Amino acid sequence: MLDLTGTNVVVSGGAGGIGSAVVRALGAAGARIAVIDLPDSAPESLDQSTTHYSSCDITRRERVEAVFREIEDWFGDVHVLFNAAAYEAGPNRSMPAEDLSDRDLELQFNVNVFGTIHVTQAAFPSMRRAGGGRVVNFTSIAAVRGLPTSAHYAASKGAIGAWTRTVALEWAQYNICVNAVAPLVDTGRLRAQREAMASRGPEALELYAQQMKSIPLGRLGDADADIAPALVFLASKGAGFITGQTLAIDGGMMMLGS
Repeated sequence: MLDLTGTNVVVSGGAGGIGSAVVRALGAAGARIAVIDLPDSAPESLDQSTTHYSSCDITRRERVEAVFREIEDWFGDVHVLFNAAAYEAGPNRSMPAEDLSDRDLELQFNVNVFGTIHVTQAAFPSMRRAGGGRVVNFTSIAAVRGLPTSAHYAASKGAIGAWTRTVALEWAQYNICVNAVAPLVDTGRLRAQREAMASRGPEALELYAQQMKSIPLGRLGDADADIAPALVFLASKGAGFITGQTLAIDGGMMMLGS
């Protein structure tokens, strides 16, 4: 296990899903962790000596900035940021590209893109003061290979990839490494996609089944066993020469030509 003792980490979206797996792994590695998530979504049990929880709607820039002031009062400068918060759509929000409304687009982009940007910008002054830091954003295989019935989600994750690469270039002068991960786990997004494609008939469902069969390692990832350890590495000193990259933690599914 890597040692993150003395490292101050913010996890946006840390109350559930992959975010909560990251929080558990960071805690085991000795980090101090500030969790940001929606109101009333605080984890049931937190070690308050090492973990702080803040309720925050990350689509509201002024609230994000206020929360970062609270976090810095608690543990000082931010060293590492994980942007794990994402909009989770129900089955009724997965649909063909031609049927997407402005509201469908807003729901995805407000959280996935604008939320990520707000949180990253709020962390920047603290990381610069600290002499460097790490930012890890969350994109998706959907941004590279597409995802039927989820063009709005895929587009939002593609924007995260572009943001990651550009900010990595701009902030390298401050010793801030900015990377992204593209994890493949059985999330609400995949369940929604399955249901949406099933409703369109057996041919659409067969397409989904073929996509799942194309995972070289033959399974979806486990958030604790497969995803979190890689994220802890990106937060560590050993990742100090990695920036502007997208790490696919997906059983080999994103390989070019696959």
